[in-house]
Parts: sequence; C-alpha cells; structure tokens
Amino acid sequence: MLDTADTVLLEQELAPSSDMIRYTISGEKEDLRFVHFEVLSSLKNTKYEEFLIRYFLGRPLREVSREDIPVDYCRNCENGNDLQNIFDSIIKLKDLIIF
Repeated sequence: MLDTADTVLLEQELAPSSDMIRYTISGEKEDLRFVHFEVLSSLKNTKYEEFLIRYFLGRPLREVSREDIPVDYCRNCENGNDLQNIFDSIIKLKDLIIF
C-alpha cells in the first residue's frame, strides 16, 4: 500500500516530458503525470495495486490500452474478471479526460 512518503517519492521519480503536459482551454498548464496517480489512488487497497502501479503509473493516460495487461499475469490471477473490472474502471476514467 502507498503512504504519503511513497506518493512523494513516486512524484519525484516521474520526470516531466512534453507528452505529459497539456494546456487547458484557459491556457493553464496541466501535468498529466499525476492523472495516473489519481486514478490508481481510487483503486487503492485492491489486490492488484502493485500491478497497476508498475504498469500504468507515469504513462500518459491516452496511451493505456487493454493490451497492456500481460497474458501471463492474467493466467496467474485468482480471478481474471477482477483485473478486467479494475481495468474497465481505468478506461471509464480515461474516457472522462479530454486530451
């Protein structure tokens, strides 16, 4: 599980890059590095938290797709449907974010 110290450490490890910066309609700069962390925080305490962080944290949300779930990992899941439900939640949140 992540605590505040982990959060700070993860934020420091994520270097800004041009594909993670966008501008809102009002011209304000928005850093997409933290969109992922907000999404993952909503899924905290799931048995797949570590997996989700490893595969999704720090990537531009628009690049996330179902193909990102390794086949071997799904085979080893106690219940592949749990992981699919979590992933569908990420996709729904992704659809709410305008790029």
